This record gives sequence, C-alpha cells and structure tokens, in this order.
Amino acid sequence: MVKGSTPEKSKTIGAVETAFDIIELLAENGEMSPSELADSLDYSRSTIHYYLTTLEKHRFITRSDTGYRIGFRFFHYGN
Repeated sequence: MVKGSTPEKSKTIGAVETAFDIIELLAENGEMSPSELADSLDYSRSTIHYYLTTLEKHRFITRSDTGYRIGFRFFHYGN
C-alpha cells in the first residue's frame, strides 16, 4: 500500500485514509508490529504509534506482546 493512495481521484481526509490503511493491513496480515506497519506504509514509527493508540482507545485494534491485530469492535458491527 502507498501512503495516501486512494482508488478514486476525489478529495479525501488523509488521516482517515491512513487509519483505514492500517486496519486493512492488519486484516490482511493478522498481527503486525508498529515497525512492520511503519515500513509497509512508509511512515515513521512515532506517527504510526499515534494512529495505533487512537484505534486501540476506541477498541478497533488490540495490542498484544508482539504487535497489534483487529479488535473485537469490528465483530460487534459485523453482527
């Protein structure tokens, strides 16, 4: 995935695009470390950390000892 990529040429909010890029990577790859996410998205680890903290706060992702993965909140909305 490329930072800020979008299939359409319409205006979008970059921060929301990045949050969805993180969610999609976790959904596709399972658990990933902040470093793996930063490398995949070409962002600094500190920037990725802010996104992960926000997504975890709202329970969209879950942290473990080895990385992050999709959180249970998606299951709630999926039902």
